[in-house]
Amino acid sequence: MYARPNEHPPAEAYVPEGGASAGGGSSPGAARDHRENESAVWASEGQDSAASQRTPPSRRPKLMEHVRDELRARHYSPRTERAYTGWVERFIRFHKMRHPVDLGEKEINEFLTHLAVVEHVSASTQTQALSALLFLYRHVFGLDVGDLGDVVRAKSARHVPVVLTQQEVRTVLN
Repeated sequence: MYARPNEHPPAEAYVPEGGASAGGGSSPGAARDHRENESAVWASEGQDSAASQRTPPSRRPKLMEHVRDELRARHYSPRTERAYTGWVERFIRFHKMRHPVDLGEKEINEFLTHLAVVEHVSASTQTQALSALLFLYRHVFGLDVGDLGDVVRAKSARHVPVVLTQQEVRTVLN
C-alpha cells in the first residue's frame, strides 16, 4: 500500500527475529550488509505494488503515523496535525472503521453532508474537515479525489450590521 522508500523507518531499526543478521552470523560487518540489502529492497519498493509485501508487517507504518509523517514533512503546524488527524479518525469511525483507501467521493460527500445537516457544524469547520480529507487522499494515498459537487455545505453565519436611528440612540443614551 505504501510503496515509497521514504515512508519506512531507517534500515538500522530493523532487526530480524532472534536478533541475528541476514547471514546468520553476528559480526558487525554482516549486520551492515543486511542493512544495505534492506535499503536496496526499500529503494526498489516504489517500482512495483508487490514490494510492500516484502516489508515485514511490524515495519509498515500505521495510517495515522503515515498521515503525521506527511504533515511533518510538509512543515504543517502541530495544531493542524492534531486537527487533520482528528478529522481523519472521525471519517474512519463514521464509515464504521473501513479503511479510507477503500472509500471514495461518495463516502466523503456523505461525511461532509452529515457534518452540515446532522451535526450543524459551521462552514469553516466543514471546510477544515474537507481539507483534512483532501490532504489524506492527495498526499498520503497519492489519489486524486474526483468531483465533490453535491456536498451539502454548511451555511456561513450572516453578520448584519446593527445601525441605530438617531431616535434610538437618544433613547439608549437618555
